[in-house]
Amino acid sequence: MTTVAKDIMTANVISVRADMTVDELAELLHKHNISGAPVTDPSGRLVGVVSATDIILQHEILGGGAAIDSDYHRHIESRDDPLLTALFMDELGDHKVRDIMSADVISAQQDTPISELAGIMYNARIHRAIILDGDRLAGIVSTMDILKAVMEGNVP
Repeated sequence: MTTVAKDIMTANVISVRADMTVDELAELLHKHNISGAPVTDPSGRLVGVVSATDIILQHEILGGGAAIDSDYHRHIESRDDPLLTALFMDELGDHKVRDIMSADVISAQQDTPISELAGIMYNARIHRAIILDGDRLAGIVSTMDILKAVMEGNVP
């Protein structure tokens, strides 16, 4: 039996709205200890994806320089950090998620085989893929989910 995205995805995904402020987004990411989220419209249709990296890149675009060396090698843990204050409150806090999100989302359907999904993620150089049921958000699969499935012998 082929393992598909639905078998390993996280179904209860935290999503955000395009009209949220970047400050609200930062609070939500921090509160749930996540690095990104799908952006959905009021009916649950996927309209984009946003990550902490998008916040950092927007800060650089606004002339703030590199906020941190690498999103993969550092983790901001405190809302009281002066870097966060500069990034979120002073320069980006009032911007909207729609201003920094990516509308070009790498996604797959629930019945996509894990081997195919891994190839999609590898070629796109992403660490998470949005899983859809038609055009609606169904879940998310991360590279860690795929590695766990391989480790447990669920992927041939």
